Amino acid sequence: MKIMFKRKQETINMKNDLSLSVIIAAHNEEKYIENCLLSILNSNYPKNLYEVILVDDRSTDLTNEIVNKLKMEFTNLSYIKVIGNETDLPFKKNALTIGIGNSKFEYLCLTDADCIVGKEWLNNIADSFKNNFEVLIGYSPYKKDLSKSNSHLNSFLDYEEYKNSLYSFSAVEVNFPYLCSGRNFAYRKSLFNAVGGFDIINNSVSGDDDLLLQLFKKKNASVNCLLNRYSFVETEYPLSFSHFIRQRIRHFSASSFYPFPIKLFYSVIHLAHITILMLLIINFKIGISLLLFKIFFDILLINSNSINFNFKQNIFSQIKNEIFLITYYLFFGLLSIPYYFGNKKTINWK
Repeated sequence: MKIMFKRKQETINMKNDLSLSVIIAAHNEEKYIENCLLSILNSNYPKNLYEVILVDDRSTDLTNEIVNKLKMEFTNLSYIKVIGNETDLPFKKNALTIGIGNSKFEYLCLTDADCIVGKEWLNNIADSFKNNFEVLIGYSPYKKDLSKSNSHLNSFLDYEEYKNSLYSFSAVEVNFPYLCSGRNFAYRKSLFNAVGGFDIINNSVSGDDDLLLQLFKKKNASVNCLLNRYSFVETEYPLSFSHFIRQRIRHFSASSFYPFPIKLFYSVIHLAHITILMLLIINFKIGISLLLFKIFFDILLINSNSINFNFKQNIFSQIKNEIFLITYYLFFGLLSIPYYFGNKKTINWK
């Protein structure tokens, strides 16, 4: 698997004429929604060539007031309030489906309500679509906050997000896309309709990104990675440790719906982790040797691409985070089991 990525040319076509629909699903996001929408509405892209659709899924906070105030200033902003859900879809997938159904244009751009996009995000997306790609996946690092950057949890989250993105982009390089983030995702509406939307994957409360990407792959859709630094979309750290736990369990639960080759790939990784942990107890010398070999390989992977993704973390933090990642995968894999069998509509998507 390729693990090296060339720095993409930083020039952007400023004369794009592609019409784009930006879809955002939100649930009680009053803290972030204004900044998110303003980052998109102030994009360096012709206002008559894109629309922004905010689908408010049962929010009980001030989201409604905030968005309606912005609508008075921006005519390309639309607001849809969802009161209930009479479909078989989980709440977020239902909200996204409503947004897509109400979109005017063929090319769809998706992000989350707690994200900030750059002024050239839409130009980057339009450039790739005009090169005949049907699906675009991008990088979504956490927003740098000096007051939080020293947190052990946030340091780990930075590391995990970056490493997962490398796996995601590497898979595209070998024509086996399986992983992406809904925070920086774009695809053609006709392709979404061709796979039946989210209907086939409605049993998973999560997976509006990676499971959908896997459906696109079955249709032989052409997938491209957005690697230009202007295409990166920043997101917020989890509000609390409990928020982090809920978020990760939900994300891990989607893996039960992955196709067999991907399940086998992750099973081998988990088995290797379990083996290392057991050997540390049974035969420490062999166990520590395997652990050090794994850490060396992973740190090599991380640092071979760090400049391209503006990832900065000292070697000691990387080693600490890599060790924690082993137990992290096992822990959340077990915690997510009840999600496989639970009622998807009783599980909040936030």
